[in-house]
Amino acid sequence: MTLQVVPGRLVALAPRLPDAVPRVAESGVDTPQAAAQLAAAGYELALIGGALMKAPDPAVLLGAILAAGRAARQGRGATCG
Repeated sequence: MTLQVVPGRLVALAPRLPDAVPRVAESGVDTPQAAAQLAAAGYELALIGGALMKAPDPAVLLGAILAAGRAARQGRGATCG
């Protein structure tokens, strides 16, 4: 067993999560594309600290991740605050 992040694992698990609890992506969210994919799968929250620590301009990355996630959630009929 390792702590390796497996792309797509969170998306594959999304349908198995209860609707009554917030869906939190706790690893592997480091690009706007990853945020959009997870938001489209129903995730409402994501931990992105590692990505921000590595980014040359964390504010730019944060803005891009938020915009991508919000756009993806709007595309599936939901809103994201």
